[in-house]
Amino acid sequence: MTAPRRPFGARLLSEPDAGALRSRFLVKRTREQAHPGDPQDFALRRAGSNADPEGARCLEEGEVVCVANTPGDEMYILLSGEAVVHAPDDSEIARIQPVATIGELSIVTKQPRTSAVKATQASNVLVFKKLALDMALKTDADAQAKILRNVVEILAGKMNDDTERMREYQKELLITQDAVSQLQKRVDRALSLLAKETGTDMDTAKARIDEQLSSSSDRRVLVVDDEESVRRLLCDILAEYDVVVAKDGAEALETKPDLVITDIKMPDMDGYTLLTKLREFHPNLPVLALSGYVQDSDIREYDFDGFVAKPIQADEFKNTVASALATR
Repeated sequence: MTAPRRPFGARLLSEPDAGALRSRFLVKRTREQAHPGDPQDFALRRAGSNADPEGARCLEEGEVVCVANTPGDEMYILLSGEAVVHAPDDSEIARIQPVATIGELSIVTKQPRTSAVKATQASNVLVFKKLALDMALKTDADAQAKILRNVVEILAGKMNDDTERMREYQKELLITQDAVSQLQKRVDRALSLLAKETGTDMDTAKARIDEQLSSSSDRRVLVVDDEESVRRLLCDILAEYDVVVAKDGAEALETKPDLVITDIKMPDMDGYTLLTKLREFHPNLPVLALSGYVQDSDIREYDFDGFVAKPIQADEFKNTVASALATR
C-alpha cells in the first residue's frame, strides 16, 4: 500500500507566508513546494482587502470543520492544532498539520464536499467566506490563475490516487479469484470422492450435502456449562449449528433450543435439576449430559438422552449430537 497523499483541499503553507496570511492573504502550497521567499508564495497577494479572512475560530477537540456532502461555503486555514480527514465510511484518510488550507476545492469547483474534516485537538483556523473570496478573485486574474493551478494539482493528485487504488483493487481481485478457483477445485474433488464412496453421482452427493448443511444451520443447540473454556470448545466443534450458550441452569431455562447439552456439576442449579425442569415444560426435548465424573448408570437413572464424557472426542461428540437431533 502506498502512503496516503495529502487530502484534497489541504495545502501546506510556507512559514514566512503564514504571518502575512493571518492578516489578509491566502496561500496554497504543498510541503514539497514550500520555499521561503518564492515569489509564487502568495496566491492572492494583489487581491486586496476583499480577501481578508472572515475571522478566527477556535475549535475544540472533536469539533467538525467540514461535513461531507454539504456545499462549500467556507474555506479555512489551519493555524495551530491538528485536523483529520474522514472518508464517507468514517475511515481516516489523512491528517492536516499547520499551516494548511482546508476546503477550498469545493469552493472553486462548486461541488459538495467529498470528505469530512474534524479537529483532533484544540485548534485555531482562519475562516474565508466564499462570496468574499469570489469577489477577490474577480479583481485579480493572476491570483485566479494560481488558484486554478492549485486545483489542477489537487485533481491530478486525486487521479493518481484513484489509479493506484484501482491497481491495488485489481491485484487483490485476481488473488481472490484464484483462491476461489482453487477452493472450487477442492470442493469438486471432494464431491467426486464422496460420490464414488457412496455409489452415487455428483449431483446426488451435492444435493445431500446441501440438505445436510441447510438443515444443520437451522437447528439450535443450547450448551450449558459453568466453564467458559468448555463453552467455547463446544461452540467451535458445533459450528455448523446455531449454538447458544448458558453458564448455569437458570439461564438455560430462558432459551428454546432443539437440543440441550448440559454439564452435570454446576453451582446453583446442577444438570440433574435442569433436566427435571426441562422435562416438566418440554418433555420431548432431547438433553445430553456432559461430565467427566459420573457413570452411565447415573445418566440412565435420570433419563438423559445421551452422555458425553470429558475430555471430549470431537468426532464422537458430533455423531452423538446428530443422533439426538434426528429424534426431533
